[in-house]
Amino acid sequence: MPNINDVPPGQYLPQRTHLLPAAATTLTMTAALHAGGILLLRCTGGLTITPPPATGTFNKYTIIVITTISGGDVLIDAKLAAASDIFAGNCYTGSAGGTPGTFGTATNSNLATFNATTSGGIAGTWIEMIDVKTNVMAIRICNVCSGVAITPFSNH
Repeated sequence: MPNINDVPPGQYLPQRTHLLPAAATTLTMTAALHAGGILLLRCTGGLTITPPPATGTFNKYTIIVITTISGGDVLIDAKLAAASDIFAGNCYTGSAGGTPGTFGTATNSNLATFNATTSGGIAGTWIEMIDVKTNVMAIRICNVCSGVAITPFSNH
C-alpha cells in the first residue's frame, strides 16, 4: 500500500479510499463514489460536505480527519441533500487537555460542525454515516477536540 503522503490529492488509494484535496471547499458525496469507502480529510479551509439523500439503502460512508482542520469549519449537512433528512446517533469526544463529552442528536439534527477546537475535527476524528431509512442517516462520531467539548450537532 502506498504511503498517504506519496499519493497526489484526488487520487484513489486501495479499498475505495479517497484523499480529498486540501483546498476543497465543497463535496457532494455519492453512493457510486463513496459508499463502502473511506474519505480522508486534510482541510486547509472551510468545507461543506453533503452526504447522499437518505433513502434506506444501508450504504455506509466513512470520513477520517488525517490533518487537523484549519482555516474554517467543516460542516456535514444532511439538509442539503434532502430538506427533510436528519442525523440520528451519537458523538463521543475525547479532549486533548480539556473536558471530554458524549452527545446525542436531537430529533431535528441535520448539521454536524467541526471547528478544530471545542466541537472537534482534530486529526484522528472519525465519522461513520449509514443510510438507515428514508430521511434518516445514522451517525457515529469518534471525535477529538481541544478544550471543553461541545456537541457538533445542530439544526439549521
